[in-house]
Order: sequence, then structure tokens, then C-alpha cells
Amino acid sequence: MAPRPWSDLPKELLHLIFDRLTNTVDVLCCGAVCVSWRFVVDRRKRKPLTPPLLLLTRSDGEVDNEGLCNTINVFNTTRNKVHSINLPQTRGRWYRSSSHGWLLTIGGDFPHEINLLNPFTRTQIILPPARSDFATPQRLRVITSNRPSDPDCIFLAIHSDRGKLAICKAGDQDWTTLIITPFNILSDGIFHKGQFYLVDRRENILRCEVIGPRFRFPRVRRLHLETPHYCRGYSYLVESRSGDLLLVIRFTGREQQRPPQEPLRTLHFEVYKLDWSERRWSLVENLGDEAIFLGKYSSISVSAGSHSGECRANCIYFIDDTEEWHRTKDPRHETGVYHMGNRYMRIEWLYQSSPIWTSPLNWIRPEI
Repeated sequence: MAPRPWSDLPKELLHLIFDRLTNTVDVLCCGAVCVSWRFVVDRRKRKPLTPPLLLLTRSDGEVDNEGLCNTINVFNTTRNKVHSINLPQTRGRWYRSSSHGWLLTIGGDFPHEINLLNPFTRTQIILPPARSDFATPQRLRVITSNRPSDPDCIFLAIHSDRGKLAICKAGDQDWTTLIITPFNILSDGIFHKGQFYLVDRRENILRCEVIGPRFRFPRVRRLHLETPHYCRGYSYLVESRSGDLLLVIRFTGREQQRPPQEPLRTLHFEVYKLDWSERRWSLVENLGDEAIFLGKYSSISVSAGSHSGECRANCIYFIDDTEEWHRTKDPRHETGVYHMGNRYMRIEWLYQSSPIWTSPLNWIRPEI
């Protein structure tokens, strides 16, 4: 008599096994094994999600002779553990984090097919391909209005730092162009309280009015707010756990007596909260129980108390989101933790040699 396949294990037994797993990532990986296991994982009593994982770049040793690979690696920074996930859907594609734990994957060849992929369920959402005016599709960012699997989800594409935007809904055959006037160099974007918001290099906030009847006639407006100050740094938009819109500024520079060709390093951070009634930003000196995971393609705020010490409250976890290391051939990626209370910053260098055909470091928070 042939042994029964693992997929036929009784659901009651699977529930007992999964309940004994202390790492949420291990549970999610079990859910990616087969349909029956995914059914059990999706319907079990939910435990708090793991803090965001670090989506690693691909190394030279992970690609074949064609520079292609079937797996992605995620690093649990709190447990110092790497999880490898077999994902044939990423072969021959750039990938990076998007919203709600999904990956944005972009075909390497024209017309550069664009998909959103849940790495733990392998569910895919097909978006319109990149158009000829998408100058650098490998740097494309897509922000979603809610879970990508929601039929009413709206997708906002930032396909150039130079103010080029496009939107679509599920099932659309093409992107709808949004034009920003005057010209702005964009730093980040977020969906917040029913609208898309963008921030440029001068900390100006832009609102994309695309919800409801305005979707087919979208427009982008600059909000007249008092900006903190112009700085030589990077700006990020994050929604706090209480629903406030936060502006995080990462100040960068070079240490003294360092060669000018070296990449810029992180010096410190400032956090601001938008006061809608006063139409101004107010400085935030304490994040309370929250921890912010900061990155160019995905920034996430979590409650540190709900993760049993896996991340520290009142801290900013950040990663290298520049691409200067490609030009310097420096295998180091700057990662670190910034403590808001005493302004102490601990830098840790992630040594990872990557081929030119690769994807940047990203944060990703698993969801089923």
C-alpha cells in the first residue's frame, strides 16, 4: 500500500502542528506547501504577524548561467535566520516589496510584464505591462489602495523619480497617466485615509485625487503645508498605528576624511506628524510603543509590544535604499537601528555581493 501524501494529513493534526510553531514565518511557509495546508493556515486562529522581514538581493551564487533564479531569500533580523522560498514566478524578473506583503515583479524583457505576487500563497495579480514611456521599469514602484486581491483595489505606479505617475484598476489593459505640474523629484508615496499621497525632495506633499468619480479624470494637487525644512536627505511617508501621517527624514552625508567616491551614510533621523487642522508638520520626539521599518519601496509601522521583544519600541529600523554601491562595487549594504530616545544609532553592515541584474533591499511583512 502506497503511503498517503503529506497533503492528505488530517486537518485536525495540521492545526495541532501549526499551533506549536512559534515563528509566524514558518507557519506561512507551511501554507505555501499545498492547497490543503494553505486552507488550514488561512483559517487557524491568527497570531500577531512577525515583524517585517528583510527581502534580500540575489547573490551571484544563486543565479544560473543566464543570470536567472527560482528562489527568493528573506532574512528575519530579530532571529538572525534566512528563509529561502521557491518562487518560479520570479525567474527572469526584477522584484521588490509592495503593499500588504505582496511582491512587485517586473519582466526583464520588453514589454516588461508587471505582476503582483503573494510569495506565500503564490497568488498573482496581472497588471498592464510597462509602456514605452516607463523609462526605467526595473525601478518601478507600485502603491496599492488596499490588498491587491481586493477587486476594487487601485494601483498607483511611480515609474520615474521625475514626477511620472500612472494608475490602473484590476483588469485594465493600460495605465492612465497622471501629470505633475510643476516638475517634482519624488521621494516616496503612500495610500492614506482614502487617497494617495506623495512627497518630493523638498518635503512638499502631493495628493492624487483618484478615488470615486475622479478615477478616470485624475489630478495631482500640491497641499499648501508648512514644510519642516529642505535637507540633503531622503523623505519617507509612513502611517502610524493610530492612523497619523508621518514624515520621516533620513539625513545623509560622508564622514570626515572619507574619499568622495564612497556612498553617503546615514547620520540621523527626524520624524514629523501632519497636523491637518494647522496644516503643518509637528516634530515627533517619541514613537511610544511603535517601531518603524524604513525603506524606499516599503515602510511599515508596527506595535513593538505585540511582538514579544522581537523589535524595540521607539526605534527606526532602516536599510540601504540607494544604488550607489553598484557603481562603487562595494558589497556592503548599510542597515541599522536608530533609537529615538537617546538618538543612538547602531550600524550593521550586510555583506552581500550582488550581480548588476538584481533587486534592491526591501522590507516585507508576510500576509496570507
